[in-house]
Amino acid sequence: MSKVANAFSEFFDSLPVPVAPHKPGHPPHHLTEFIPITDEFVEKLIRSSTSKSCRLDPLPTTLVKNCKEVTVSILTRIINSSLVSGIFPRSLKLAVIRPLLKKANMDENVLKNYRPVCKHSNIAKLIEQAVKKQIDAHARFTWTFAEISVSIQGEPQYRDRNNTCP
Repeated sequence: MSKVANAFSEFFDSLPVPVAPHKPGHPPHHLTEFIPITDEFVEKLIRSSTSKSCRLDPLPTTLVKNCKEVTVSILTRIINSSLVSGIFPRSLKLAVIRPLLKKANMDENVLKNYRPVCKHSNIAKLIEQAVKKQIDAHARFTWTFAEISVSIQGEPQYRDRNNTCP
């Protein structure tokens, strides 16, 4: 079994990591810090999450959902600690990775016919959703209040709608 796991590990490690190309023309506003979230927000995240669990979860997701009165405030403190400190806990960086055949009719003996599927703990997913929500809100705010104008040279310039100076 470890021979197969090592073969998959070596294969997936050898693949190039796709990097999103830099897109010129983003507004000059930067997100410098995250805002602590509320118990209500965490409760909404828990309600909207699936009930699936991963073996990395300290508590089964169904238990977390059924005992929200107790778990919400604890999870809120964990998430806010991560947001305020800017540190994602090392213990939550673990994932269970399982190779999954891309299509049922593909040859099971060819490694390139598989794709890795990562399972993260639900706490890690909650932190990720809290961060995503704030990044999305920042992006909407930035693009709503930034106006793109093109100079004579064709270079994009950004101007705040309330600012009359270029």
